[in-house]
Amino acid sequence: YFSSNESSKMIIRFEKDNNAYSIIQPGNMPRILGTGGTWAYNELPYPTSIYFYSSKGDTLSASLGKTASLSNMPRETDNQFMFKLNRKNTCGENYLRYDYTFSRLQ
Repeated sequence: YFSSNESSKMIIRFEKDNNAYSIIQPGNMPRILGTGGTWAYNELPYPTSIYFYSSKGDTLSASLGKTASLSNMPRETDNQFMFKLNRKNTCGENYLRYDYTFSRLQ
């Protein structure tokens, strides 16, 4: 549904030098990352988590085996970056999952 046409796709720019990200085109996706902010890995050289800190002060983490699962990291050698975000109800059960797959443009 979300990738039915080019204007519905989300486009994010990741900056390597200052660890900033910006939403170039929000698409039809839920606005979980705000309009931009910074990102960080939990540890190098083999990270298992990435954190997004939006400019509004919200934090989203995608970690292996957690609520948001990380499929791979956005490294310079990868053409795709993927993570899944699960939403839980008040009983702690998953009721909704978003699968995000980003393809490198440059």
